[in-house]
Amino acid sequence: MEQIANEVGYNCASQLARVFRKYEGVSPSAFRNDLQIFIWGKEHTDFLIL
Repeated sequence: MEQIANEVGYNCASQLARVFRKYEGVSPSAFRNDLQIFIWGKEHTDFLIL
């Protein structure tokens, strides 16, 4: 997350996480978890790492 934050112009991951939460309504990790369940189903969430 820190690398992504730096690449898109934020000083740290926490800044990016705050903006992400503001626009998406969930934290980046909650978004990732929801996406994993949507794509793979609950039984496969440990195979997809974003």
